[in-house]
Amino acid sequence: MHASTWIRGVATVSLLGSGLLIAQNGKPPVVPPRLIKLVKPDCSKGNLCHDLHGEATVTVNVLTDGSVGDTYPKGTNQILMDAAEEAARHCRFEPGTFAGKPTSMNFDLHYKF
Repeated sequence: MHASTWIRGVATVSLLGSGLLIAQNGKPPVVPPRLIKLVKPDCSKGNLCHDLHGEATVTVNVLTDGSVGDTYPKGTNQILMDAAEEAARHCRFEPGTFAGKPTSMNFDLHYKF
């Protein structure tokens, strides 16, 4: 059985300061990363996650070049969390921006097995 994947991404960014930012060019000041290459976990026969069912979420730090930096898996089954984390490391993104400049941001990938 192959893993199916929910594409429900959530981007987060921490902004310092208490000033109100108004976009001068009409674009939003914060644009979240956009997933451009989703890699699904390989749970084919012979892999530890084969025939396991459950969910895992991996929060990835999307770097300014669109690659994945640090990963933070969450879930209840370590095998599924490991499979999801390994797949998430190979995903690619269009980086998020703040005030028009690429900025590292977190993005949640939700996997359902």
